[in-house]
Order: sequence, then C-alpha cells, then structure tokens
Amino acid sequence: MLEDLKYNETLQLLDLCNNNIGDYGMEHLGNWLKMKPSLSGLWLAHNIITSQGARALSVGMPFSKIRMLDLSYNRITDDGAVDILGSIKKSTRLWYLRIFGNSLGHCTAKIVERMLVSGVLVQENIDVQPYRVDHESYLAHYPSDHYKQRYYDVPCYSHPQPLQIPYVKNKFSGKAVPKVHFKYVDPVPIEDRKYPVLVDQNNFYILFILSLCCP
Repeated sequence: MLEDLKYNETLQLLDLCNNNIGDYGMEHLGNWLKMKPSLSGLWLAHNIITSQGARALSVGMPFSKIRMLDLSYNRITDDGAVDILGSIKKSTRLWYLRIFGNSLGHCTAKIVERMLVSGVLVQENIDVQPYRVDHESYLAHYPSDHYKQRYYDVPCYSHPQPLQIPYVKNKFSGKAVPKVHFKYVDPVPIEDRKYPVLVDQNNFYILFILSLCCP
C-alpha cells in the first residue's frame, strides 16, 4: 500500500485503525512520512503499537504535514509518548491528538501539562487532561472534539436517541371558536347508473315489445 502511496498526491486522511500494524508497520509509515506526502490526518488506534513503533513514527513526523494524529488504545509507554510529543512542535503544527488508552505516566503528563500552558496544544483538541495527586501528575480522559465521528457521520451513541420535539404554545388557546362552519360538498354528484340486465333469449321479444309500449 505504501509503495503505491508514493504516487498519490491527493490523499488527506488515512484511517488504519484495528489492523494490527504493530511496530514493523510503523517503521514503514515513518519512512513514508519522510517523503513529505500531502497527508494531514493519520488514525492508528488499536494497532498494538509499542514505544518502539512510536519512536519510528516520530522520526518521520517532522517531515510530514500531519495535523491530526490518533494513537489511542495502543501499548505506548512514556518513552514512546515523549518521542511523539517532541516531534509535534515543527513547521506544520499538530492541533488534534488522541493518546488515551496507552500506558502513560508521570513523565508524559508533565510534558502534556507544559505544552498546554505554552499553547503548543489546546485542551479542546486533545483527549487527555493532566491532574495532580500527591505531587504526581496523571492523565485523565477528556471528551475532546469528535472529528472522526463528524467525518464519517457516525452517531455518538450505540442506540437511537428519543426525538426531542420543542413545545409550541397554542396561539388560539382561550379564544372564541370561529363561527364559520365548513361543510364538505361533493363537486361532482354521483349519477344513477343503469347497468345492463341479462335476460334469456326466449323472453327477449316480450321485453322488447313492452319497452315500445311503455317507454
């Protein structure tokens, strides 16, 4: 796939979630990003990626134009997360990041907190939020902007939500009933239709004579 992507100059979003790419596939992705593709969004959630694969991706990140990166629910530790966060501040600013679901600890939380304070990252565009307990920093899940759901037009819930109809006050409540009574009138009256009567051949002449006498 990456061999053919070398000749693709229009691809903007690449979704590779749930494909078990692993660290070996991340090395190929990092080498492809060094070729400066036009890609601006890369989704890599649920791909059993470790810190080794994250490091391989961070090598090619400074050469790319990626602004949206999803590495959530992998096996990345602090070492790989530090490499990814260190490659963010480059010519093309990364403004949408998803890293929740990895084994991230105090080191990554401190770097995220510092990048939020400096303005490199924006809290509304990252799915984790740092907090402190006993002078230790941790990362909690933050409901960030669901860009992926809007892109694929996927509902946020697993079951349909009840239709909420706003209440509209009746403007005629308490007023007098109109005196005009509408009555349905058929514009085309139904005519009495005469259907043909079937008679025996023996009585045909008798009915014919009676019809001449009594028109």
